[in-house]
Amino acid sequence: MNLHWLGDIDDLIQAWLADLSLDGLLTLMDMAIYLSRLTHFKGDYYRNLEYVDYVNNQKIHYFNCRYLFEAKDGARCGAVFAGGDMKVFRQGISKWDVKIAFKDDAALLKYLLKGITFHGIKIDAEQALLDNEVQVYGNVNYLFKFGHMTKDLLDRFGLLA
Repeated sequence: MNLHWLGDIDDLIQAWLADLSLDGLLTLMDMAIYLSRLTHFKGDYYRNLEYVDYVNNQKIHYFNCRYLFEAKDGARCGAVFAGGDMKVFRQGISKWDVKIAFKDDAALLKYLLKGITFHGIKIDAEQALLDNEVQVYGNVNYLFKFGHMTKDLLDRFGLLA
């Protein structure tokens, strides 16, 4: 299978990531899951959705969660992970496992990327919480999982120091 076109996609995504937003991140995450399962584009990113029994080396089940992201300006979107797939909802979702209310995209990304250096800037997530820029309702462990998936994705594109 000739996959030379994946290099063009990589270049396009690199340019897109320069101005990262929540909508862009969700779209990129969805695309990376699809492409990595289909072609192993950027490795095995889709495995973030699997729970594996490493002793017996077999998949136990898929990660399932419903995220609602709500900006202070009223914009809402949702992401649902179920059955090894991801679906993005531009208008939000009514039933959620975790709801993240945030001041703006920069505040949310600052929280998600805590403890790393992104584009040469050290991220201080605690300040985002202290300034009430990000509020979490529901199971906070799901937010940690989403943060891990975000960091893993950006790392695969060489954007984390």
